[in-house]
Amino acid sequence: MYKRQVVSSCLERAVIGKMLLFNPCRGIVYPEITNKNFKPVKIAGQNLKRMTNDEIIRFFDVARDTRYYELYMLLLFTGMRIGEACALEWKDVDFQNNYLHVYKTINIVPVYYDDNGNKLDRPYYIKQITSPKRTASIRKIPLFKAAVDALYSWREKQLADKRKYKKSGGLKICY
Repeated sequence: MYKRQVVSSCLERAVIGKMLLFNPCRGIVYPEITNKNFKPVKIAGQNLKRMTNDEIIRFFDVARDTRYYELYMLLLFTGMRIGEACALEWKDVDFQNNYLHVYKTINIVPVYYDDNGNKLDRPYYIKQITSPKRTASIRKIPLFKAAVDALYSWREKQLADKRKYKKSGGLKICY
């Protein structure tokens, strides 16, 4: 309602200043807003459902044969955000001291203009690695044995893919 009031107020001043003959916002009947379609915004820490131990075990039993099993393990045992995990590189993993150094995240951002500055008809999206929004998100995360084992297994899968598909690079943990 606030935006409507601001626009109407501006137009009313234009009428007073004799720039307009009448305020086109006067007499408009706006549709009534009902609570029927209202969905509350989820506030961090409230109404969150945590998986039970049985649900976690069932999830990993099903996920065991998927391509991203190790990623799921890493997320569970570190509490990392998905964007942080996908931005990890092998140099961020300290296997000797069993910790991860988290200092970047991956975001998907829209591109609205081409390289010449021309507006595109339709935006496209790119992955972009950036530093986290908050400096508190830069941290070292200790690794449990299960997370270390998952990382070693993931590394083996990457090396096998690299040999099979002749991929170059392989620095990123997620690809």
